[in-house]
Amino acid sequence: MRTIHPKSWGQGWGSYGKRYGASFADNSIGTYMTTAIFPSILHEDPRYYQMAKGPVSRRAYHAVERLFVTRTEFRKYAFQLF
Repeated sequence: MRTIHPKSWGQGWGSYGKRYGASFADNSIGTYMTTAIFPSILHEDPRYYQMAKGPVSRRAYHAVERLFVTRTEFRKYAFQLF
């Protein structure tokens, strides 16, 4: 049996709209916080700098490394928190 959360919203199109709106707002706020607010507070540069030239192995390493390391606004490298 499928459970409905929160139960006070009930069933039907009106409840669907409430769930959709809540999910949309939650996703929007999360994206805004991780791409605008936190990088600004932590002085990070969230852009991805592509490595245009070099061997495929080095470029692949660079791409994976960017998951964990970011550049600060002072052009230094730091562990990526978000």
